Amino acid sequence: AALQTWMFSLHLYAPWWAIGGIWTVYSLYLGLYYGLACASIHILPRRYPMWLIAPPAWTLFEYLRALGPIGNPVGTIGYGIIDIIPLPNVAAMGGVYLVSFLVVLINAMLADIVFRRGLGKLVTCFAIFMVVGVWIGFSEIRQMTYTVNADLNPVSIALIQGNHAQMDKFNRRQWATIKEDYLRLTEVALQSSPDIVLWPETITPTLNLEDPLFVSVITRLSHENGSSIVWGTPIRKGSLFYNSIAAVTPGGILPGYLKIKLMPFGEYWPCRPALKAMGLTALLGDDYTGGSQCTLLPLAPTITVGGVICLESLYPWYTRTEAAAGAQLLVVIANNAWFIHSSAAQKHFQMTRMRAIETNRWVALCSNTGVTALVNPLGQPTETLPEDTQGVLHGTATRNRGLTPYTRYGDWIIGLSLMLCIGSGFLRKFRS
Repeated sequence: AALQTWMFSLHLYAPWWAIGGIWTVYSLYLGLYYGLACASIHILPRRYPMWLIAPPAWTLFEYLRALGPIGNPVGTIGYGIIDIIPLPNVAAMGGVYLVSFLVVLINAMLADIVFRRGLGKLVTCFAIFMVVGVWIGFSEIRQMTYTVNADLNPVSIALIQGNHAQMDKFNRRQWATIKEDYLRLTEVALQSSPDIVLWPETITPTLNLEDPLFVSVITRLSHENGSSIVWGTPIRKGSLFYNSIAAVTPGGILPGYLKIKLMPFGEYWPCRPALKAMGLTALLGDDYTGGSQCTLLPLAPTITVGGVICLESLYPWYTRTEAAAGAQLLVVIANNAWFIHSSAAQKHFQMTRMRAIETNRWVALCSNTGVTALVNPLGQPTETLPEDTQGVLHGTATRNRGLTPYTRYGDWIIGLSLMLCIGSGFLRKFRS
């Protein structure tokens, strides 16, 4: 529920009771999957050890909870051990859902030790020893060899944290000042001649690419300094609006990336008829349109970047697709000013770090109010800026080409979990 606190930033457009109601219903919907996971575990055969039943059932419902237009992976168990080094490194083998599977497996084994008797306890203790040993062994090997596919030439990056309050971004009279801040900070960043200057999502909620004076200044800065400037802005194509990543390179403006996974109740509104019936018409703005495919950014002949926008970094399949398509490093732009002063920005950062492990890519996270950081392929931040400050973060990232097993084969653990659940169900029916 913490990552949904951004909804309360909509209080200018709707009464508190309406926002609180939407937040409550959405949180209950996401929580429903925990109940379904526990119910499925309950109806599967009880004569078998819990560690054969609970991991596949729980992992499967975690995955299902992230699917669909309003699906959300917040609360996935695998993210909770991101700081228990080196255990998260197993995500390079099967993604965050493999981590969840292993965590539930070990906890279910410990529960079996408590409730089982005789030889069963010894067998379970030996199984725990084997699972933990293999897990730690793989993770340690990965810790030592993650740079094996790295290119020799690093990329220098400057990340701009503008630190503008969401109320200021809503205020048209503040837009010129906000743009001036980004140009000023970019001039400071360019003094160190970075290869890439990265700005956050939606620097202002307007069609910035249709401001010729602003674009001409960005183009001049890029051309004069030989740096690519990557930034977030809404764009218009015909009658449709998109949330996008634009890129200005010394050779010109690239087509950019169009956000695929739109944020429900923010970038588009599900259940519009019901909300209109409640008298919340003022809350319902124009919907963004989602993009249809991942688009890489060739910022230079030897630098290919994959980018995602804000909460897209919570879903592993977008960055996996980009890494498989040839992205050498990943960038995430976000506007965490929506999160007010909650813990949501830190949770977003925690989940984003898992994308680096899964793909063996450096990740540059640039947010309006923080967290702004560089993360190495082990999911460990190398440089960060303090939250709620304005500044420039300088760092270097290595370009990687190799593909991890997860990048090649995806969420195979979900297919395995599904087969185990179906097999257990058939076995129960057969024995009955």
